[in-house]
Amino acid sequence: MYLCGFFARKVSQAKDPIIAGSLARLVEIVNDRGGKHIFIWHTMRLLSRKKADHAGYLSFVEENNGCDPGYPRIDRIIWEQD
Repeated sequence: MYLCGFFARKVSQAKDPIIAGSLARLVEIVNDRGGKHIFIWHTMRLLSRKKADHAGYLSFVEENNGCDPGYPRIDRIIWEQD
């Protein structure tokens, strides 16, 4: 995976098994569109929340087909302008 270093740093910085588990789950559910930005963006959103809120955010992402609706997707921007 092309993001191993990024996630290894985040887990190492946190030194917390709950955060490590949340990040592992996030990798499983994010709809990989072939780029690292979507993973980094969702990771930063996840880590900005309290650990108690991680499960809720992960469920939210999963319920929205692996992508937080707030994620800036170019296909939505182009479609909305037509």
